[in-house]
Amino acid sequence: MVMTYVAHALNQYLGLSQSNDNFTFSDFIRGRRFSSTVEAGAARKIAKIVTHLWNYSLNTATNIIAPPTPTRYGTNTASTIDLTLVNNFHFHHTIRSISELSSDHNPIIINFTLNIQKNPHTKIANTNWNHYKNFLNEHFTYTAIPISDTNQIDTEINNLTTLITTAYNNSSKRSYHNNCHFLPPHLKQLITQRNQARKAWQLFRDPPSKRLYNQIQARLRKHFKIHNDNTWENKLASLTTEDNSLWLTTSSFKKNAPKSLLLLILIFLLIKLSPTNTKQIP
Repeated sequence: MVMTYVAHALNQYLGLSQSNDNFTFSDFIRGRRFSSTVEAGAARKIAKIVTHLWNYSLNTATNIIAPPTPTRYGTNTASTIDLTLVNNFHFHHTIRSISELSSDHNPIIINFTLNIQKNPHTKIANTNWNHYKNFLNEHFTYTAIPISDTNQIDTEINNLTTLITTAYNNSSKRSYHNNCHFLPPHLKQLITQRNQARKAWQLFRDPPSKRLYNQIQARLRKHFKIHNDNTWENKLASLTTEDNSLWLTTSSFKKNAPKSLLLLILIFLLIKLSPTNTKQIP
């Protein structure tokens, strides 16, 4: 149980009535600091506050989060007067009381781990919408389908989704532009760290800042090389003869390429165009 010391009327300090506009949102985080002055009749008020706060948390599905250690130390007393109320925010959290200030009251810090991951946009697709429309007209015919159960509805929805996805994939092709760079999140984070370390080195000009900048720069070069190699492998794997992407790629290497590179390109073409892609080259 969390004890809170309040000097005056309950609603004046808590303001936790269910008609309060601050609590009409479905997602919120609210921190509240309570007064620590104990006056006459404080024991009865403390019991009311705890009961009201507990009932409010039950009626509104609000979690009361408090640090594991007290937040105020008095003469032979230790109490928790800082709380956090969380509603409809189901993420892992840690809360702690900071005892680094020269005061009888310690503030609290609560950290939420969101674990939100972004899917990087790794390609640009050009879609021929006329081809897309013609594909749907050829492969889709509207007929009244008698529906008898929910499973049949799910089946028809899946069939329509598959048809639309197939039409889009057959009408789109991947294109690469030199002025568009889609980097994965870890490379963007390393670039940010590199820029921050470079600013620190330019500001202080001390050996530790220079060492940190060089370390991050070397790590960034290593990860960029891995990313470029993977991008090149994915590009080679996506080359086909249908859209002439295979010929355009090889012709760009044939202009000023040495004979050894032309031989490697020829071997790659033979493997790529073979029926099973498993034929051994003598």
